[in-house]
Amino acid sequence: MGTTFPQSRAARVRLVTSAMQGDRRAFGELVRGEERYMYALAVGRLADEHLARDAVQEALLVAWRGIGQLRSPAAFHSWLGRIVINTAIAMSQKKKAGEHVPLEENLAAAPAEESGDEDAQARKRQLAAAVAELDEERQMLLAMHYSQGLSYAEMSARLGISEDAVRGRLFQAREKLRVRVKDHRP
Repeated sequence: MGTTFPQSRAARVRLVTSAMQGDRRAFGELVRGEERYMYALAVGRLADEHLARDAVQEALLVAWRGIGQLRSPAAFHSWLGRIVINTAIAMSQKKKAGEHVPLEENLAAAPAEESGDEDAQARKRQLAAAVAELDEERQMLLAMHYSQGLSYAEMSARLGISEDAVRGRLFQAREKLRVRVKDHRP
């Protein structure tokens, strides 16, 4: 999942505007550049890779159907992130309402990886649960920074906030995670 998202704000706005007018190629180019971001948001909410992929696919359908109603082409990134989060929340609720075992029980019962490192698996589950407890903006920032590898400047440009705000909010997210996740050092 690579990032082919146009680097300039003007180029992104042109693509979004074309997609808003029904250009499937432009929409495809936009979402190809957002794959890692969307997947990271969905995994953060669902803690299940397969469900996350389904959530991203469903979110893309919702986004394509609704892109004509997007108010500001510059807001595409956050708009798409919100759709992914809402879709993941809805899938999580459907899963809990159905015959599926609740997420917490699934995570606790999940077998360790073949490496046999059960402690590492417990930390992963604990981290996923802690990320899911963060507000959507903090989840989005963490996904952009750690999954997409975006710089503070790139995140600032995409979200329309200052670099200082990005740094501060990422710091807050990390601090909340640090508090929620037990220290597993030997």
